[in-house]
Amino acid sequence: VIASDALISEVRASVRIRYRRDIRAGMRVVVDGQAMRVEAVRPDLRRRQHVILICVSDER
Repeated sequence: VIASDALISEVRASVRIRYRRDIRAGMRVVVDGQAMRVEAVRPDLRRRQHVILICVSDER
């Protein structure tokens, strides 16, 4: 018997977006039609040109 909420796979991705101060961990982004949860936000504090989002999508 397989539980209906069993984790099948986990996809991790780094997403680079233009600099924004209002992005927080826990938010969701859509990448190529796939919703992903933001685990960490790494802003470019020196030049303030971009933000790297560390994202995860777990498929059930």
